[in-house]
Amino acid sequence: MKKINSLSTFISALFVVTLHVAHALVSPQPQTLQDLVDSFQQVYRDLERPSALSTEITPTLRFDYIAPPSSDGQDSSHLNSLDNSNEPLAVYLPGLDGYGISAVSQFDDLARTFETWRLVISPNDTSTFLEVVDAVALFIKETSTPERKVTLIGESCGGLIASAVAIRLRKVDLLEGLVLVNPATSFDQTWWDTLVPLLAALPKNELTDGITPYGLLGSFILGLTIPDRQQQQRILDTIVSLPSLRQPNPALLQNILETAQHLIAVTEERLPASLLEHRVTRWLLPGTAAVRLEQINVPTLVIAGKEDALVPSATECDRLLKLIPHSEKLLVRNRGHFVLDDSVNLTEAILYSNIDPFKHQGKKPYDPILDWTMPTEEELEEVLASTVRPLERAHSPVFFSTDSDGYRWRGLSKIDMDGPVLFVGNHQFFALDLNLIFAQMLKEKNKIPRGLAHPVAVGFGPFNELKGRTAGIKESGNFARNFQAFGAVPVTPRNFYRLLQSGQPTMLFPGGAKEALSISKDYALKWPEKVDFVRTAARFNATIIPFSAIGMVDSVNGILEVEESFNLPFIGKRLREGSLNVTAARYDTKKGEENMGFPIFTPAFPERNYFIFGKPIYTRELDPNDRDACEKVYRDAKQTVQKGLDDLRRARKEDPFNDTLRRLAYEQIFGKQASTFPIELISRQ
Repeated sequence: MKKINSLSTFISALFVVTLHVAHALVSPQPQTLQDLVDSFQQVYRDLERPSALSTEITPTLRFDYIAPPSSDGQDSSHLNSLDNSNEPLAVYLPGLDGYGISAVSQFDDLARTFETWRLVISPNDTSTFLEVVDAVALFIKETSTPERKVTLIGESCGGLIASAVAIRLRKVDLLEGLVLVNPATSFDQTWWDTLVPLLAALPKNELTDGITPYGLLGSFILGLTIPDRQQQQRILDTIVSLPSLRQPNPALLQNILETAQHLIAVTEERLPASLLEHRVTRWLLPGTAAVRLEQINVPTLVIAGKEDALVPSATECDRLLKLIPHSEKLLVRNRGHFVLDDSVNLTEAILYSNIDPFKHQGKKPYDPILDWTMPTEEELEEVLASTVRPLERAHSPVFFSTDSDGYRWRGLSKIDMDGPVLFVGNHQFFALDLNLIFAQMLKEKNKIPRGLAHPVAVGFGPFNELKGRTAGIKESGNFARNFQAFGAVPVTPRNFYRLLQSGQPTMLFPGGAKEALSISKDYALKWPEKVDFVRTAARFNATIIPFSAIGMVDSVNGILEVEESFNLPFIGKRLREGSLNVTAARYDTKKGEENMGFPIFTPAFPERNYFIFGKPIYTRELDPNDRDACEKVYRDAKQTVQKGLDDLRRARKEDPFNDTLRRLAYEQIFGKQASTFPIELISRQ
């Protein structure tokens, strides 16, 4: 028996590891290569095993009920409750593997929301494409009613089958909607119809223990095209970090090679040449020729991985949107054919699409002013870990607050956030300090003010309960998402009015984008000569708390201000024209008045940030119609902010850790925040 080249075996195995394990890593963390193999083998066994409630359509085609994770699939009382279930129905159709291993991470969430069923296709199945379509259509007819329709989900090859089923059922009104995940409707635009017969025709003789040329070459090709680069890197990192690989072991290389051979054999076992050839020649080829996508008449969501190397999903997504009425797309960046990994929430994507399985459309829309709630602990921890803590480590912020007698104190203890409160202050560079402010208020006051943010800062998207995210995509470290998670709303007169009317603490930056985008280090306020925010605060007896912040613009080297960038040769005119089309940040400024461009700068060492929250200004006795009195309060607030800026700029010169490198080194070594200047330097407002 020939011995296969060890390096070839190992390289092929690395690719097949990514293919099998991308969705199969389970807790506890694997310790050895064998644990890794066992983990995805267990996932396959779980998918193969019939569920406690299963419907067999043919001996090789069945539908398994997916029980919610909190339910016992063996509990007969739970199974009986399905007869009276009010949950909407969802049916998942897998890809060529017939089990749906690529969607394993989605099943629990789907089952919590839907009565979820999964098509299971036996490796021995020899059905034609139309016979599979008939089986799925029959199951849907027997399971659903016009009052309780099905959301049909098809992934890869299953997407092609689902499209045909939707056309088959278009006259009986049993589908709520259609979800196509990297659908194989573009199969005729690939080279797989040529390659697969060549792979299947490879010699069947073994090169070594259980490995054939098909297993070796097939593993390499599939492993190269199915997982995306991030998934490959993730699995390779997992392998490299296995504790067993970090321990000296003379037999380690032999272990790796034996595991590699086993993995390649698993590929051939799970996707043998005959099965692959049958499903390509009897399903995909006739299916793409027969399906008339323009006949689909139900709301359709197309989910595509932008980096799909197996089929051209990104371009196919755009084609489908032109062909299918009532369709929309979710394009997932940096994801390939295995798009349904833990960076995507399929259930959420469906719920926020036009499919609307719970009939929410037409009901009262989400109100970002009244319906917003504090983020969950998990959401807060994600934002803190991804955004706030890195900023805190870099800028080591120092906070001061002022009591009603004008004395300043370290921390925020003197801020009273009960009742309507309006914080007004200077905008720091690119508003990068807002997360620092919100996090400190959350820590000390267990409350955060609702920010009035520029449309650019919140991504121009609609403000809803997704808090800046794209429905279905789990992003991390997203600036716009963080703003909305902390309750920011667009700067509009109505939003400002309603926030104070509802008694919520509110934060406003009268200087708008002109302040936030200035690279000037003199901290000159750019407030308009309008007193509208004072009059609105007086209308609701809101307490105005001026605040001052410095340090962020000192962390960059300014080159050109926004206006100066408009004078650049070649691109200046285009920059100016582009700025005129941006919605104004200040609610009292018209579109185009702010010259919303971007300055030119380079990064510098991160400077320490300092914040003073000034003496509260009470408006209980202020008549909002008394223009002179409102103007005086406006001037007082502005002067308080400017004095705070001047005091901080003067006092920070006495900070023993004003030097960035010294501060960073101290905090890294001792694990605590460095001290700052004596509070006596700024003791009175």
